[in-house]
Amino acid sequence: MIAIAVVSLLIGIGIGAGSKKTKAAPSAAAILAQETVRKERLHEEAVQKAAQEHVAIANQKQEAAKQAAEHRAAVRSAEHEAEEHRHEQAKEREEAAHKKAEETKTYTGTGGENVGTIHVPVASTLHWECPPCAGGNGGDNFTIGNSASDEKSITVNTLDRTSGETQLGEGTYHEVVVNTEGEEWTIHITPNA
Repeated sequence: MIAIAVVSLLIGIGIGAGSKKTKAAPSAAAILAQETVRKERLHEEAVQKAAQEHVAIANQKQEAAKQAAEHRAAVRSAEHEAEEHRHEQAKEREEAAHKKAEETKTYTGTGGENVGTIHVPVASTLHWECPPCAGGNGGDNFTIGNSASDEKSITVNTLDRTSGETQLGEGTYHEVVVNTEGEEWTIHITPNA
């Protein structure tokens, strides 16, 4: 009986041992293949990452170049606009000076003269010159006046001076008379800016 039990036991062990599956260790070739696949995957990932970084850098450079070009264009545009503005201002000043020169009334004479009626459409400056009026025996008297019945008056009365100016209000001045002792004189009436 013991022998039967031992045989049964051995058979049971054999059956149990036979029913278990054993896992075989991977071969060196399989390990090498797995390592090669892993390295290829890592290499591919590194190449993709480098390509993405290269594209990102190229995009950044392109954007920087675009912004620099836009900035240069904006600067050129601003400089062009500033130049046009300066040109327009210079033209306006030139036109204003030309207009002022056209609107300036000039009268010349020698000694005492009746200039007649002077119409002043806007507030103006009367500038007079009499170079010979200075010097001599105490200098010469230089006067400008108009009709006492006018609403506004021109009052210039100097001694021993070669030039001067006075302000004229808008209006009409009748019987404007310049008086000096035989000296040459000039009057300019220029609209105020």
